[in-house]
Amino acid sequence: MNRDVVLRHLNTWFESIHPMQCYGFLHPAVTYRDLEEDRMSPVLSAAVCAVSSLFLSSGSEDRAFAERCNRVVKLQISSTTGIFSKQRLAYLVLTSLYDFMIGDWSKLWEYTATAARLVMALQLNVDTVGGSFIEQESARRLAWQVYLNDRILSGGFDEYVVLAHDKLLLSLPCSEQNFQDNKPVRTEPLRMDLDAASHQLESPSMRASYIKLFAIRREVLRYV
Repeated sequence: MNRDVVLRHLNTWFESIHPMQCYGFLHPAVTYRDLEEDRMSPVLSAAVCAVSSLFLSSGSEDRAFAERCNRVVKLQISSTTGIFSKQRLAYLVLTSLYDFMIGDWSKLWEYTATAARLVMALQLNVDTVGGSFIEQESARRLAWQVYLNDRILSGGFDEYVVLAHDKLLLSLPCSEQNFQDNKPVRTEPLRMDLDAASHQLESPSMRASYIKLFAIRREVLRYV
């Protein structure tokens, strides 16, 4: 795919989509550098272009381009069934966002369930200790986005939940500034425990606060 085309859509991603919910799992500096050095995955480029195209224009040609890009992502997902990787999880989250935006709820339901099970298989439901801080935070944001998608689809019905609430033991997302500056910090979990309370924690970020509100919304829906 032409680098200038990807760059245009990548700019839209970071301006319009990156701040939403927990979709900020791509690190701006790292992603732009990968693109510049031709190390950005073609499938990731297609996934970003598919979603960003829906923000750039509503013309028929742009929608056709978005659909072609999304087919590339879905083909990659279907051809790698049984492979557990954070990269595949990112593709599932990105194509789920595309399906959500075009109103394809059946595919959104299917891919979110797969993503939720992949979070557990990769043990991303707990804080990882390997890799850089950026890699750890990116994995946390991916896992939390799957949690949000799962809760959107399940509403207040326990039987529709795939990613169990009590199995999510990882920390909440840190602030955008610390993520972009690669500044390791410790954040609180969704449910505070004595161990977390005994440490100096970063003040809740906007993303963390959003997740907390969504958890409250979930509990309200269960009893309404």
